[in-house]
Amino acid sequence: MLVCVGAMGVTMGAATPAVAVDTCRLGAYVADLYALDTTTRTIDADIWFWSVCPRPDLEPIKRFEFINASSTRQADQVSVTEHGLYWTYQKVVGTYRENFNLSDYPFDRQTVNFVVEDTRDTSQFVYTPDTVGSTYNHGTRLSSFEITDFRTLVRDHRYTMAFGNPDVRPRSGSAYHQFIIQMRVARNDASGFVKETLPVYVAFLISLVSFFLWSEEETPLLGARLGLLGAALFAIVVNMRAAGQSLGIMHGMTLVDQIHLYSLVYVFIGVATTTYAWRVSIRTGGQARARRVNQVVAVSATSLYLATTGIAITLALQ
Repeated sequence: MLVCVGAMGVTMGAATPAVAVDTCRLGAYVADLYALDTTTRTIDADIWFWSVCPRPDLEPIKRFEFINASSTRQADQVSVTEHGLYWTYQKVVGTYRENFNLSDYPFDRQTVNFVVEDTRDTSQFVYTPDTVGSTYNHGTRLSSFEITDFRTLVRDHRYTMAFGNPDVRPRSGSAYHQFIIQMRVARNDASGFVKETLPVYVAFLISLVSFFLWSEEETPLLGARLGLLGAALFAIVVNMRAAGQSLGIMHGMTLVDQIHLYSLVYVFIGVATTTYAWRVSIRTGGQARARRVNQVVAVSATSLYLATTGIAITLALQ
């Protein structure tokens, strides 16, 4: 998970120990972010970690467990003694998992977390975050996104088991301290929205045109209108499938999906109206009634379509 960069540290859910517990100051520098992939739900990062400890045996970096990492590669660790303190630093290159929320895509804002946990429980060791020294490379260029926030924080993470520790009752649980780098990123490329919705709006206009087709001959009218609506339906379905494949298929309902679904409903209303108008118009004196119904449905459905898509886009932008 991505860690938000900031000059301010936040402590989440961390209880103040009743008894003094060993601690080291821990900080991080996110040197690079890249390869954010919403399909695989991963992001790559190059991170420098450092610790400052009163004793060398407390050094936490060698005890890191990367909670949300798929893979990591660590450079050689360097340790130096400065003014009686033990300073250690190490670069870690890794791929991290993140459950991206794409409901507002392509105007989405994501939170990325990088989570490390110590192998000692909170009765033995806790982190002290270096919130002043921790930061990120402000020259980072993440494709299609911009970094909007950064912070480091610590928290206790409680497990419902004791991992077989004979000194702890099996069902009493155990807690371990986590250090989290949290970053917020916002998509800054709207071209994807235009590319993925332009065919849909063209299909909407084609469907709208079908409402204005009218003839005294019922059968040719039916064929012409259904032909236009069929073309619009095909375009929407094909474009929706392509958009879904570009993002991955297990991400719920996005803004682009909503626009596609509203467009499908609009087309189906057009088909239903065409069928109804044809059935009414073939009866004696039914032409006038069919045209009135057609006009009312055209105005109502078009107004509703424009309102719902407009509201959806507005909410996504907030």
